[in-house]
Amino acid sequence: MAKKEVTKTQSKMGRPCIDIDWDLFDKIIKFYPTEADICGIFNCSRNALLHNVKRKYGMTFVAYRKQKSKQVKYLLIQKAMQMALSGSNTSLMIFTLKNVAGWSDNGPRKNGVEYEK
Repeated sequence: MAKKEVTKTQSKMGRPCIDIDWDLFDKIIKFYPTEADICGIFNCSRNALLHNVKRKYGMTFVAYRKQKSKQVKYLLIQKAMQMALSGSNTSLMIFTLKNVAGWSDNGPRKNGVEYEK
């Protein structure tokens, strides 16, 4: 059987590559969106998203999202600490003590274990 000659226009099979605006992607990823959120924004499939992120950044979507969201996480912690220390928001002060300082309603804890009395 003779091999059929393929022209340049016929050589690409399958779906066309998706066009992801990587600047927009980097702005959105900081806010910890789900894969479904990103797929909806860029109108692509989950597999296409995961493949393109791996090709562009050399890591998985989850790893890249975790890396990029750290900046926002620390900004939020910093803001919560400022508001808690100002004393203007008592509930935020309690929340910050419990979640950042490791306190509980029964007193301060270290790594989930109560301090010795």
